[in-house]
Amino acid sequence: ANAYLELFEYSAPAHKSGTVDQQANALGIRHLAFLVSDVEEALRRCVELGGSKMNEPSAVPGRAAAVYCRDPFGNLLELVQSLGGFPELINRPQR
Repeated sequence: ANAYLELFEYSAPAHKSGTVDQQANALGIRHLAFLVSDVEEALRRCVELGGSKMNEPSAVPGRAAAVYCRDPFGNLLELVQSLGGFPELINRPQR
């Protein structure tokens, strides 16, 4: 399977230090992102297995749909579905 590292810096909103549930914009490694074939189905499955939904899925037509959730252990996950925006990821041959 392929793995990609994405580095970025949030310019807004500002992080509120000392919060119990760290958000995606906190300093350091805060979440793992997974490319899924169906964001809503993956979110449903995460919740079914004991996770929790952070927000409603949002989409940029022709690019991607994404949602944040937490796994049963509280880790922040981002589920991303390509809507044509990541062809280099979805068209790679499997080994």
